[in-house]
Amino acid sequence: MLSLCATLSIGAWVAGSVCADDAQPRFDFVAGQDAADEEPAADDAAAEEGGEGQEAAAKKKELSLTAEAAKDKAMAKMLRKLVKEKADADDYKGLQDELKRLLTEAFPASFGEDGKPDKTAVKGSLAKQAMAIYKCIDYAAGSKEGASDEVIKKEPDFLKWLVTDKKVPAKAFADGLTKHKVSDDEALSMMADLRNTFADLGAKKSATEIKNITNPTAGGVSRQLYPVGKKDMEKKVKELLATRPAHGADSTQQDAVNMVNVYRFLCNVETFMTFDSGYKRDAQDASDACKKAGTISHGLGHSTDKCNLHMGSQIIPAAASVIGYVEDAGDNNREKRGHRAWILFPQSRKTAFGVSGGFHAMRTSDLSGQPQKKARSYPGRGFFPANYLKGNGWSYYPAQGVSVPQNAKVEMWRMPRSLKAAPSAKELASAPKVNVQKVFVHPNNGGYPVANSIVFEPDYSQFTKKDGMNVGVYWVRITGTNFKDEYVVDLFL
Repeated sequence: MLSLCATLSIGAWVAGSVCADDAQPRFDFVAGQDAADEEPAADDAAAEEGGEGQEAAAKKKELSLTAEAAKDKAMAKMLRKLVKEKADADDYKGLQDELKRLLTEAFPASFGEDGKPDKTAVKGSLAKQAMAIYKCIDYAAGSKEGASDEVIKKEPDFLKWLVTDKKVPAKAFADGLTKHKVSDDEALSMMADLRNTFADLGAKKSATEIKNITNPTAGGVSRQLYPVGKKDMEKKVKELLATRPAHGADSTQQDAVNMVNVYRFLCNVETFMTFDSGYKRDAQDASDACKKAGTISHGLGHSTDKCNLHMGSQIIPAAASVIGYVEDAGDNNREKRGHRAWILFPQSRKTAFGVSGGFHAMRTSDLSGQPQKKARSYPGRGFFPANYLKGNGWSYYPAQGVSVPQNAKVEMWRMPRSLKAAPSAKELASAPKVNVQKVFVHPNNGGYPVANSIVFEPDYSQFTKKDGMNVGVYWVRITGTNFKDEYVVDLFL
């Protein structure tokens, strides 16, 4: 993963076996062969008596989750009854406690000394179903943070469906995790996806989507939609962040240049920036001028008109200022996000940074490179690590030779999973639409670097949340006169 995030402690999902208790309930039968010879008419009475005896014995059965007990259909009914009673009472903690007791009785090693459940220690369909329900309740609790109010309203129905539906969604979910060897972090994200699917599309559609939701599709997504896979993305980001200082640059300068290049990579920019010692003098001059003035302004001279500028109440490294430029917060930056645009401008190939106390400058305005043929965007199309998403404004820059129309319209949909192909009209019709609150269109008038770009603000309250961050799969469509482009943004942790 490209981020450090809290992990819910949940046991392994790997199949295993343990010897099962072979205890069986006893049944007493009365009629014998001699009695049948002497009193033939008593056969029916004896059979009836025997049947009543079996029924009475069955009523005395206690629920067991051993492998042998799984062969008894009555046990399955008793487990379903237990789950339903607890779910009807909204007592999922009580349900977990009872399942834990039953699992521990049947398989003492099913919970470790640390209390974590371990599916490898259980055997038989009943025990596996009980373990799946236990763990899915944990996953549901651990993935609820940040869910929208609309989704939370349906949480009671979602939990009840998850554990009581005849198709046992919890078991199907657990089986998917086992099959694909899903990590706990991924499982929590998948449970959040399942919850959103239930809230948006209902129980029937959710049941059919479990197999897709629990399948990490890094190897099955469309490479046209996903230019870089997650593993390759993680490898490249680590490589960029570890780039050693170039000649004339110290670690502070190089760390900042590295952060710029990480964002260029993630946002589909095909070229990287390098450190320039002459630009360092300009940037330092600009940051010194801002410190002397006690404010930031592009009208102070001293190369301030050639730099991104940043100030803060705390002293931060230059690399952290790059994140501020990408976020580009403030009403004066809202429509253009110009600081971000310079970072993602393909023609800019050189840069450097200046720091004076809490005042920062990044040398921009370099035009030594060539335009890029392919479109760019922030966040970039395909997979995008959620911890690199800053601010509420998204940016779009079309392919070379293409102009965005003044009447450009932006639409977004939240998709239930990563995409193997562009969604059909039918799929989009059933997907929840995300409100795009503002759209700012900048015509192709030659004004670098924001000319020929679009800035738009999706409603984050409609996004899936995980660990306080926006995650999920979103389809973006931009249309206008003689113009159409659409792409996926797959925010992941």
